[in-house]
Amino acid sequence: MSRIFPGSLLLLWVAASTGSAQTAPRIPETNVNSWWTLAIDNPVKGALGFHFETSARRSAFLDTWYQLQFHPAATWRFSPNRVGTMGYVWMRNGRYGEHPVAHPYVEQRVYAEFRLRQPIGRVELEHRYRFDHRYLQNYTFGDNYYWRRQERVRYQAKLSVALTQVDRRGRQWLAVGGNEILLHVGPNHGPSIFDQNRLFVGFARKLGQDRKIEAMYMDQFKFLHDGTIAELDHTLRVQVSLGLHLLRN
Repeated sequence: MSRIFPGSLLLLWVAASTGSAQTAPRIPETNVNSWWTLAIDNPVKGALGFHFETSARRSAFLDTWYQLQFHPAATWRFSPNRVGTMGYVWMRNGRYGEHPVAHPYVEQRVYAEFRLRQPIGRVELEHRYRFDHRYLQNYTFGDNYYWRRQERVRYQAKLSVALTQVDRRGRQWLAVGGNEILLHVGPNHGPSIFDQNRLFVGFARKLGQDRKIEAMYMDQFKFLHDGTIAELDHTLRVQVSLGLHLLRN
């Protein structure tokens, strides 16, 4: 574990240095968004599990639809604090903001992920490492388009602090916060390796052993349109997480 966290700090430093080194003029844009997510985890057999997630994302808070995601995945629990994931994402992106894309478009993604939890008393630090292999729909003219491949690496550090003791029903209040950095790797990503940064803080409510609701404010900064737009989004993130246990060992 001592080797993993310093490497994560180095990744954050490289991303910040790269983003600040870009000197090309960019057009600023600010939006107020909301993300509404349902996440379901289900054990299958032994260490094998199934994860499904769907997310509806709105701009102008609730007024304009801009993204819809469906996200099935298989998980493997190496230990109580180490989980690997292989998954697929289907995503439709709409037009929103002051500088919208010319056409709504679809992205398909295959990803690999590793999560490491470090519980320390009432505090838990979670590291999430993810590699995205992406295919993005690019329109040329009319209804014609082609698929463009991109790769991306992501690192998220998330801190959870217990504010209350767990009661008899398994309920508990937590404060949560963290940051995720997303970087392009490989070809076809434009002039900068920086994709976006997500800084978030909020509260979570455990409703039992495997049920939780999180509500957070997120400051999302990203480059769009080959780096010509610098977008800052103030976002409400609400997520309901459930463990269904439909299939037992």
